[in-house]
Formats: sequence, structure tokens, C-alpha cells
Amino acid sequence: RQMCIRDRYKTSPLAPSATVLMMGRVGDRKPYEPVTWTNINAASGRVFYTSLGHPDEFNMPFFRTLLVNGIHWALDMPIPSEEQVLDGLLPRIKKYEFGDSRRTLSYVADLVVLAKSQEEKATLARRLGELLGPDSTFACKQFACQQLRLIGTAEQVPALAKMLTDERLTNPARFALEHI
Repeated sequence: RQMCIRDRYKTSPLAPSATVLMMGRVGDRKPYEPVTWTNINAASGRVFYTSLGHPDEFNMPFFRTLLVNGIHWALDMPIPSEEQVLDGLLPRIKKYEFGDSRRTLSYVADLVVLAKSQEEKATLARRLGELLGPDSTFACKQFACQQLRLIGTAEQVPALAKMLTDERLTNPARFALEHI
């Protein structure tokens, strides 16, 4: 991914044991500098570093994922799987109402767009299908339909078909079904 780097701190030269994860530069200035790296120092301390962190970057789900993964790595903890991340996000999305922060929705929408394999898409579609139940808000169901329009599978058809009788959800459900 390319990021617009507004500010950059000089970090070169790095210790020979450091592993550069991402290089960057400000505008057309040269040279490229390490902007994200890891290192295990002589005392076996794990270091994760990034010079990124402009406030705009915190709105980018992949940047937040980089931070979470880097922190987990530095603490020598397992990096959460996509399933574990979804386990934390979906209960919040079920309660989503119009006017609430869309940050969680944006994160899941980005996962949908970035899903490459059919397996990833099917897993996300299955999890989004869980949002179509009676304990989810109207706004949540509408969001789930929008995402299922992109990656829905035959597995979600019965749940979407039930929504066709709900006057408010007929169109979102129909739009999702038309693309399955």
C-alpha cells in the first residue's frame, strides 16, 4: 500500500538485526527511509517501531491493523486472526444505529473489499449473514445487505429472502440477492 507520509523521522542507519517492514519518503524527497521496522535486541527485547501516525492515518483500517499486529508482536502475543477480530466487531455492529460512528463498519467494509480468495469471501459472507438475525438493528441489517451484495453466497439466500417481507428491508435484501 502507498501512504501519503506527511512527516518522517530519520531512522537510518538501523541495527543490522532490525527487519524493515515498510519504507517511505515525504513527497518526492529522497532517500527512502525505514518507516516501520522490528528488532529483537541483545537483551531479547522485542521492538516494533513506526514513524507513521498522522491523525488521518488512524482512520485507515490497515494502519490500525499494523499497529495492533505490531503491538502483539512486541508483546510476544499471537496476532489475532480475522475471525477473532470479527468476533470482537460483530456484536458492536449488531447494535449500530444511524448517526453512530461508522468506524467499525468501515473496518468490516474494508475487509470485504480486500478479501482476495473465495474462502476469505465466503467466511466474511457467513459472518455478515449472522447480522441478519432478529437481534440486529435495521441499520445493521442494511449494512450487512450492502456488503453481501459484494460477496454474498447461496448460504445467505434464506436469511435474505426472509427480509423481502419487511417493507424497510425489501430493497437492500433484493439488491444483495440480485448479485448472488
